[in-house]
Amino acid sequence: MLLATPRRLRTEGEECEEKRLLALGLMATVLVSVPVQARDTPAYQPIRLQVATFDPLRDPVQRTIRPVTEAPPYAIVQFDSPLSEAQSAQAALLGIAFLGYIPENAYVARLTPETTARLAQLGGVRWIGPYLAEYKIAPPISKRQVTASAAPIVVETIGFPGESASALANAVSAAGGSVLLTTDTPIGPLVRAQIAATAIAQIAAIDGVA
Repeated sequence: MLLATPRRLRTEGEECEEKRLLALGLMATVLVSVPVQARDTPAYQPIRLQVATFDPLRDPVQRTIRPVTEAPPYAIVQFDSPLSEAQSAQAALLGIAFLGYIPENAYVARLTPETTARLAQLGGVRWIGPYLAEYKIAPPISKRQVTASAAPIVVETIGFPGESASALANAVSAAGGSVLLTTDTPIGPLVRAQIAATAIAQIAAIDGVA
């Protein structure tokens, strides 16, 4: 996730859950959108991100930041109802860990084409689809008017749990960012950097960014 306002790092247990939800709220697998269960008129069940609200079985999911060349490793998985212990156990047997919750009844997961196919057979799965780069950009940044002449901004980039902080910092640097801070936090790696406003989309497209 890209946050516009630099802030001191919070200690463990200090509003970590709030920041975790912010990170996950900006978090696809091009594993093409998979409406797992066909319905003539599916009941409205939106996915509610900070930057978008949509029902994946009713509303088109559009990608505007980058073309799709391969399946990225992170996806959104939506269930028909709250995830049960049995479903969670079945997913674990497939080697799938859900990284965070997104209303309504959706989760972010790290998937491969193989685990996606297996997960689609799990009872109660409504949709599996892309965690787009657009979802990762916090509203204060996404609403900025980006021009080549815009002043550089300082952002905090949060990675998914398990991602390497140094690899994330290198990717931000490769996008033209001047890295100011690299650290691991209870919710994942964090990189603070000064970047050109025009580099926002490039950083959001990094797969490891939540």
